[in-house]
Amino acid sequence: MIFTSVKTKRFFLCPLIAFALVSCNDDDDMGSRHRNVNPTDGATVTAALSDGLNTVFAVGDSVLLFHDSQTQIATAVESGSVSALSATVSGSFTAESPLVGVFPASACVASSSGIVVSVPSSQRVDATHFCRSAAVSVAATVSDSLEFRALSGGVRLNFGMSGVTMVELECVDGYALAGSATVGWGDDGMPVASAAAHSVYINTLAAPD
Repeated sequence: MIFTSVKTKRFFLCPLIAFALVSCNDDDDMGSRHRNVNPTDGATVTAALSDGLNTVFAVGDSVLLFHDSQTQIATAVESGSVSALSATVSGSFTAESPLVGVFPASACVASSSGIVVSVPSSQRVDATHFCRSAAVSVAATVSDSLEFRALSGGVRLNFGMSGVTMVELECVDGYALAGSATVGWGDDGMPVASAAAHSVYINTLAAPD
């Protein structure tokens, strides 16, 4: 959620996990939505941001790669919407066991039940005008190329007053504003989230100064 003071023109955003949009489908056939190509051993992984609030990588941005219960932290080596990652992959990725990426890496929570991401309930704006760690994107592929899609979003509010430094939001309709979610993919190949054990219904948003 973005807030701006008319006087200072500072923006900050609270991405909200869309728990209520679609539930996870455990029977997804990823092979029908991705090129069924196995990467060459030692192939360099590339990543692209297709939508969401994080539209470009900065050099050094961390991406978590997940495959067959194994995880690896990779970093972007280029600036822009497409970047090679400082990681190599080997072996075969299949529809049943694809290569999964989470950006930013800090959003991923280790879990034996699969990919679980977390959106913080306390968020502070940075130079990009929103909390980058809360704008979560995920990708799944059977090749060595990841196309990241947004898993969380937000809304914008404008305040015609100065001096607003913190805002607390509460949802009383049962929709989580933050917390943890298990990641899955719908029949259209788009990521969806279902509420995990920890859901948060109050978000606290703070300006940087």
